[in-house]
Amino acid sequence: MSIIAKPSFKTPIAIFIFNRPSTTKRVFERVKMVRPKKLFIVADGPRCDEEIQLCKESISIVEKIDWECSVEKNYSSENLGVVKRYISGLDWIFSISNEAIILDDDCVPELSFFPYCEEMLERYRNNDKVMLVSGQTMTDPGSFSEYSYYFSKFALIWGWATWRDAWKRFHEGMKLWPYLRETKWLSETIKEPILREYWRKSFDRAYEGRVGTWDYQWMFIFFLYGGLSVIPSNNLISNIGFGLGSVNTKDPTSENANMPTIPLSFPLRHPDLVVSNQLADEQIAERLWVSRYKKNKYIVTDGFKIYE
Repeated sequence: MSIIAKPSFKTPIAIFIFNRPSTTKRVFERVKMVRPKKLFIVADGPRCDEEIQLCKESISIVEKIDWECSVEKNYSSENLGVVKRYISGLDWIFSISNEAIILDDDCVPELSFFPYCEEMLERYRNNDKVMLVSGQTMTDPGSFSEYSYYFSKFALIWGWATWRDAWKRFHEGMKLWPYLRETKWLSETIKEPILREYWRKSFDRAYEGRVGTWDYQWMFIFFLYGGLSVIPSNNLISNIGFGLGSVNTKDPTSENANMPTIPLSFPLRHPDLVVSNQLADEQIAERLWVSRYKKNKYIVTDGFKIYE
C-alpha cells in the first residue's frame, strides 16, 4: 500500500508550535507529504524579545501551504506556557472538529503514522474505553509483533490522535484528586508500589499547579475512566527536541531521544480483544517512570521510604 497514494488526507491534523523553527521544519515536511484537507495551527507567544523572531520563523514555516487545504489558526500574542497553551489549543481544536491527529513541533512522524491514526480513529470511534491513538512505542522492538498494535492503560502523547468526546473528559478529573487520594482508589488502580508512589506525587503536583506539563492531568483521566491507548507495535515517532531548548525533555543523552522509527505494514493486523497488555505496560512504566524514580536514592514500599 502506498502511504501517500491519496491526493489528500481527510483526517484533520493539528500542529503545536513555539520557538523552534529547525524542528518545526522537519515535522512539517512530513505533514506536507500527506497533504491534509484540514490543518490546525496552534502557536504560543514569545517569553522574551529574543524569541520574537524565532516564533515568527516557526509560523512562517507552517503557513507555507502549497496544496488545497482549509487552515484554522490559533496564535497567542503572549506566552501562555506549555500547560495553558496546550489545553486551550486542544479545547479550540475540538470545538471545531470531532477528531484530530496531533503533533508537537519536535515529534517527527514516520509516514505510516498518518494512515494508522486514521484507521484507528475510525475503528474505535464508538468505543468509550479507547481514548487515544498513540504513535509512540516504549517497548522493546519486536516484542509485540503478533498484531500491528496493542492496548495500554497509559496515555503516550508524542504524536497522537483522539476524539472530541474523549477530550471532553479532561476537564472533569483533577478536582476529584483530593478526595480520591484519601481512598484506596490509586492502590487498586496501580499495584506496583514504586509506580503508585510516583503517580501519587505527580498528581499532587499537577493538582497544585506545580508541573510544567499537562499530561499528568491527562494520565489521571485515563486512570479515572479506565481508558486505553492504541500503541503501534513499531515506533512511529522520533522526538528530536531533547536538549537545552526544550521545556521538559532536557537530557539529549536520554534513551528516549531521537528514537528510530519503523513503518507499519498494511493491512493492519487487529487484536482480538480490547484490553490492556500487562507485559507491555510493565515495560512502558519501567522505561518512562520507575527507573527514573529509583534514581532518587530511596525505595518506596507501601508508603515507607527505605534509604539505600
